[in-house]
Amino acid sequence: MANNYCVSFLLFFTALISLLPKSYPESTNQYSDEHQILLGLKRYWGSSTVLGRWNSISSDHCRWGGLTCTKGEVTAISLPQQTLMKPIPPSLCLLKNLAYLDLSYNNFSTSFPTILYNCSNLKYLDLSNNAFGGKLAADINSLSAKLEHLNLSSNRIMGEIPPSIGWFPKLKSLILDTNQFDGSYPVQDISNLANLEMLTLADNPFLPAPFPVEFGKLTRLTYLWLSGMNMTGEIPESVSSLTELSLLAVTNNMLQSTIPTWVWQHKKLQYLYMFNNGLTGEISSSVTAVNLVELDVSSNNLTGSIPDDFGKLINLTLLFLYTNQLHGSIPPSIGLLPNLRDIQLFENMLTGSLPLELGRHSPLVNLEVCDNNLSGELPADLCFNRKLNDIVVFNNNFSGKLPESLDGCYLLNNLMLYNNHFTGEFTKSIWSVVKNQLTTDMIQNNNFSGTFPTQLQWNFSRIEMSNNRFSGPIPTLAGKMKVFRVVNNLLSGKIPWDLTGISQVEELDLSGNQINGSIPMAIGVLKLKALNLSGNQISGIVPAAFWVYVRANHP
Repeated sequence: MANNYCVSFLLFFTALISLLPKSYPESTNQYSDEHQILLGLKRYWGSSTVLGRWNSISSDHCRWGGLTCTKGEVTAISLPQQTLMKPIPPSLCLLKNLAYLDLSYNNFSTSFPTILYNCSNLKYLDLSNNAFGGKLAADINSLSAKLEHLNLSSNRIMGEIPPSIGWFPKLKSLILDTNQFDGSYPVQDISNLANLEMLTLADNPFLPAPFPVEFGKLTRLTYLWLSGMNMTGEIPESVSSLTELSLLAVTNNMLQSTIPTWVWQHKKLQYLYMFNNGLTGEISSSVTAVNLVELDVSSNNLTGSIPDDFGKLINLTLLFLYTNQLHGSIPPSIGLLPNLRDIQLFENMLTGSLPLELGRHSPLVNLEVCDNNLSGELPADLCFNRKLNDIVVFNNNFSGKLPESLDGCYLLNNLMLYNNHFTGEFTKSIWSVVKNQLTTDMIQNNNFSGTFPTQLQWNFSRIEMSNNRFSGPIPTLAGKMKVFRVVNNLLSGKIPWDLTGISQVEELDLSGNQINGSIPMAIGVLKLKALNLSGNQISGIVPAAFWVYVRANHP
């Protein structure tokens, strides 16, 4: 009975199998074909980091690195940074379902690979950061009509951008920056790309031309990068129609208008870069672009004052207004911004004091306000969050003692306080051997006092503290020291004998102090460009080795 049941089941199962669709052998053949195509690509391009792991032993190529499959068929190839050099072969487009191709950051150097016209399902193509040259073919629209993303950034493509670039009905991102395109840009054709969300034409040597009014038609744009492309004139009002913009970058051009009011009222704008133009006029007093994260309008000809409304930009991390003609005081509310990390206001005509709470409420990393007319003391909590890397406040009228918060400012890298009126004892923790990262300390032309530790921390490369009131002996200099200038202080004692550990030092100026004793023999082995020991009480002879070096390097 049991045997009859098994036989009946086998007959039923065999009959059922016979009713299944006949597509299985065809699918197997296609799978096998793709497998062989991919192995052929490996043989052709060589065994790079990823391709080296493609092998015939593993029958399932969908598990190979750099590949994505959908229903067992290759739909995506991602091979960036694989040092690929040979031209893209025709066999690549035999992968009929290929929709995504990323070959960025390789070493391709042919003209644009028109062989890709045969990849009829391609939606995403990234050939950026290679060395593709020549001109784009006039029939570039022969690429897949399904194309949504085209990235040719950072190559060597030259000539004019062909009008057919505007014939991709589904294109969402067109990235052509950092090439050698010249001539005029195809404004009308690009403005026909109704679905475009990202457009970058930056850093190409186009002929000088006005900001394209037609780009105002691209109302889906979120990212518009038009820097370094010789744009002239004003920013047209039509661009205000781009209400979805999160990034607007028009730096390094020749724009000469005022900044339109709508820019400061854009609700979705997060990144605004307009530096290095000829922009004029005042910044609008009404700033409601509250989503701004980074704002850089530096190196222009802007006048007027910094708006109080900047204190409402609670998402702001970067504020660059340097090298303009701004005057007035810095709004106190800027010191309350919770995310501010980098503020650069140097080379203006600003007056008054720094915001009292600057540094307390945000992870401030960089403060650069040099070359203004600022006064008062540095804020007490400037390094409250212990994130500061750079304090650059030279050429102002600051006074008073340094804030105690600098005692714990262990990430400080550059301290430039020179040409002010600071007084009091210089913060001792600055010289800490163990914790500090400070490399540059320029505090000359103030009225600081204090003493050095026995030994300076190892990574100091530049110390300039002339025209202060430092006293005590000269410390053992750091091994990376290149410049040590302590002119006109009250330093005393002898020059340290062990100078052989500072072989990188180029300038040593100890003049105008109270140093005594003789010149160490080791000073003769230093490769100095400048040495000044005058105005001290040094006696004895100059080491012979020093004269040998002088004759060899200063004939």
